[in-house]
Amino acid sequence: MSKIVDLTYPLDPKMLVWPENPHPVYEWIERANTGAANVTYIRMCAHTGTHVDSPLHFIDGGETIDKLPLECFWGKARMFTIEDSMEGREIPRSAVEKTGFRLEDAKIFILRTKIERYAEKRQYNLEYAYPSVDLLEWLLEQGMSCFMTDATSIDPYDDKESVRHHCILGRGCPVVENLRNLSLLPTDMTFVVSAMPLALPGREGSPCRAAAWLED
Repeated sequence: MSKIVDLTYPLDPKMLVWPENPHPVYEWIERANTGAANVTYIRMCAHTGTHVDSPLHFIDGGETIDKLPLECFWGKARMFTIEDSMEGREIPRSAVEKTGFRLEDAKIFILRTKIERYAEKRQYNLEYAYPSVDLLEWLLEQGMSCFMTDATSIDPYDDKESVRHHCILGRGCPVVENLRNLSLLPTDMTFVVSAMPLALPGREGSPCRAAAWLED
């Protein structure tokens, strides 16, 4: 019997967001007790909560979120969980490669940094681990179609050049950030994951609903 694990943070108006980004806002524009139905109007940044970065996020002329193949966001995945000693630090290729980790038949890579323990706290946006450029290039060489992480970014908070985003998005590979519940996923086997973005024409990112399917 299969099991579905929700990997998505709720989009709460009071949720922690990236510094200087606005919080999501929900407004009733119609109510059933005074009109025909309940209808909500939403205002939010495309990179709020669990979301997808398309190449256009950092690459002028890059692919927009609505043009990326949906196959990028659904399929076989493998997850790498960092050692406690690597928390808050750059994760080099050697740290992953020495464990014998390979994508094998998977196309989606998930990095579990364990930052979820700081969810809704200031440390969440500051103290996450992040991949090195050589790790990203190694994964791309293995055919990675999407990079996913529980962290809020793949670049450190104070990196103004965003070299990791440029590296991976420049190759046309999207990024999914702010996953949760990764502790419920296996680290020693392939499983199916999905993180479908909204079809927002001409935009550089989108919230998504991410989930994993686990087989008994």
